[in-house]
Amino acid sequence: MRLLSCLLAVLLATNSSAFAQSYPAIFSTKTNSPVCEGQVFQINAVYSVPPSGTTVSFRWVGPNNFTSNAYGGITVPASSTAAGTYSVTMTFAGTNQGSATASTTVSLGGPSKPMALVKDGQYNSFSRVICGPTSLSLLAYPDELYSNNSASYRWTGPDNFVSNEQNPVVTQGGAGLYILEATYPNNCGVGRDTVQIYNAAVSIGSYAVGSTQYANTFCQGTSAELRASISAMSGTTASYQWRGPNGFISGGQSLTLTDVSKAMEGTYSVTATFSGGCSGSAVSS
Repeated sequence: MRLLSCLLAVLLATNSSAFAQSYPAIFSTKTNSPVCEGQVFQINAVYSVPPSGTTVSFRWVGPNNFTSNAYGGITVPASSTAAGTYSVTMTFAGTNQGSATASTTVSLGGPSKPMALVKDGQYNSFSRVICGPTSLSLLAYPDELYSNNSASYRWTGPDNFVSNEQNPVVTQGGAGLYILEATYPNNCGVGRDTVQIYNAAVSIGSYAVGSTQYANTFCQGTSAELRASISAMSGTTASYQWRGPNGFISGGQSLTLTDVSKAMEGTYSVTATFSGGCSGSAVSS
């Protein structure tokens, strides 16, 4: 019985160790390379969130006997002697125990690829719907790791929009494609990125009742259904006001025209008034 208990304890310990070593599900590196000489290499560890009760630490090594215990990432002044391969070992302890290693190679040459984003409240995104009186900020970064490397910026966009600010503001009506150009020092080059802004909108579809196939002509005596849909940021709700021939007025997101007649022929429009995540209105017909 004692031998069986010992064997069981060893088996449980082995299984526990194997389970612990399975963390992390993701472990790799990301860098802003290539960069211009005189700027900095930014190298980050990319890893899945540690399980509860697990702690992590890092050990970095690189060219010229470079070492660091920095948590999660390192910055290294960019030069020909600092270029090369860097590796990082993440050691995890506690509930899970083990280690994982990844490496990457950084180089000079530039320019980096800048990062263009649009900010709406607390959220940053590659695209964003803008509506109502809301204004959005365009955000420019010198690279995809948001490093502190230097660059000068120029934005161009719809309606002859031009700005040399790093983070200019776009107001309602400024929907379209915005192009960011980042010029790096010492004639290192120009990098480009883009961001898309959309206006909140409402659209109309007309269908035979019960059908999902679009139609805009109907036989007399049949029924037609008009449906409105909105394109707006998450959390937005809308109320609807329909207008049509002969003083027709109705509410609701969709409406049904029963027993279609010649007198009902014509143009129908809907005004969507937004609230919640977005305010303002849009019209479609």
